[in-house]
Amino acid sequence: GKCMTSPCSLTCFSITSRAIGAALCAHGDNAGFIIPPRLAPVQVVVLPFVGRPGGSGDPSAATGEEARALVLWCDAVVARLRTPGAVPPSAAGGAEKVSVSNGALPGAAWAQGSVRVKVDDRVCLPHGKKVQHWLSRGVPLLLFVRIAPAHDGGPCTNIDAAADGSPSVVARLGPRDMPGLGRPQTPMSAAACASAVRHELEMLHGRLLAKHRLATA
Repeated sequence: GKCMTSPCSLTCFSITSRAIGAALCAHGDNAGFIIPPRLAPVQVVVLPFVGRPGGSGDPSAATGEEARALVLWCDAVVARLRTPGAVPPSAAGGAEKVSVSNGALPGAAWAQGSVRVKVDDRVCLPHGKKVQHWLSRGVPLLLFVRIAPAHDGGPCTNIDAAADGSPSVVARLGPRDMPGLGRPQTPMSAAACASAVRHELEMLHGRLLAKHRLATA
């Protein structure tokens, strides 16, 4: 019958669990949940359109030397994304990097920092299953890359080298909040692609924040 003061029992273990739970409840659709880019353990997944030689998959998928060249192009994009402040020369006045001291970065500082990116070049899974695998896990942005078809810059059987030595490829950004829509396929260099990815991450985060504020206003 005595009055006692004691901490209340909570159903969540810590503020981390509560923050993750709130993010999962606030951002999601019929395909799964959407992790805001700043919280996502993997912010970008690069999906090169590669196949196994002699396999039964899509005949337009790159195989052999084309697949290796395409993966190397993806690795160049990943290296730029993992380097804080890496931007294409045209956007930096000829410089490969911008200063990151004192937080002096264009746009959102987090989007110009080191991006958490992964390349999924598995040939044991169809391309569609890899897409669904990452969509269901809430990865904010998918980057689809493939060898440029003949009408986009070069024949599929012959990779044309760009001015910087990278293969002629087309890339398409697939933000998680617009599954099935995304951006149009565009021939671009690895540097321009990395810059576009950073910009799209910033825009995606802004759209999710605006949607959340509108729903809770």
